[in-house]
Amino acid sequence: MDNQKLIQTLINRRKELRLTQIQLAELAQISRRAIIDFESGKTSISLRRLTRILYALELTLTIKPGGSRPSEAELRELFKDDE
Repeated sequence: MDNQKLIQTLINRRKELRLTQIQLAELAQISRRAIIDFESGKTSISLRRLTRILYALELTLTIKPGGSRPSEAELRELFKDDE
C-alpha cells in the first residue's frame, strides 16, 4: 500500500467514525499538527504515532508477504527523509 492510499484510508475511517482531527489527536495522544501534516501528506509519520492513530481509529496493521522487492530508486524515494 502506498502512502497516499494509507492516508486516504485513515481519513475515510476518521470521517466514518465522525471524528474531527482534534478528537483523533486527543484519542491518539499526539498533536493536532501531526494529524494535519500527515493527512495532507506533508510529512511522514513514525511507527509509534501510526500505531496510536490506528488504535484510536479501531484499526489494526497487518504485515504479509508482498509482491516483488522494490527497486533501489523506489527504496530511496520511500526512505528519502531518513537521509
